[in-house]
Amino acid sequence: MSTLSDFQKAFRTISPLLFLIFLSQSAKASDWKYIGGTTYDGKYYYAFYDKQTEQRRGNGRFTSIWVKLVDYHELDSIRNACNDTLINLLASEVVKGRVPPYVLQSDSLTMVLMFETIVNQFRPKTRYMMHTELDCKEYKMRTLSLTVYDDFGDTISSGSDPEAKWSDVVPDTFGQFMMETMCRKRK
Repeated sequence: MSTLSDFQKAFRTISPLLFLIFLSQSAKASDWKYIGGTTYDGKYYYAFYDKQTEQRRGNGRFTSIWVKLVDYHELDSIRNACNDTLINLLASEVVKGRVPPYVLQSDSLTMVLMFETIVNQFRPKTRYMMHTELDCKEYKMRTLSLTVYDDFGDTISSGSDPEAKWSDVVPDTFGQFMMETMCRKRK
């Protein structure tokens, strides 16, 4: 009987630690990476893809990513309101050697790190969330699902089509930039 009692004591001591380990492993946070900006419905948004859910198949031919659009006004408001905290977080990222997967010619390294830090740490409201699949060989893309959110983060509309048709990528658009960026990564 004393062995069972010792086991129970040990289990009670260890179980909260095991629970925390399990929780930290099962609930990985998204890792949003800046992928540019786009205009939609007359408003400008910064776009990010989730590195944690990026999937490649067919030897890298197909890439599946979740993309979210965040209103640039909201990012700018957070940047202004949290400037000191943001500077400390950015310094910490630089000290860790954190470098974005790419930097656009018109973007600075600091700006990209700042956008990613704001989205990952301060979590501004998502306005659009889409699951997109890219065909890097045929230069086509399709949207498998799309959710639109209001100013309070509530869903306005949502839909999905796992058999969505492939579309040609229109030149000089965010779609072209997204295709070039994500497909370049596979090389």
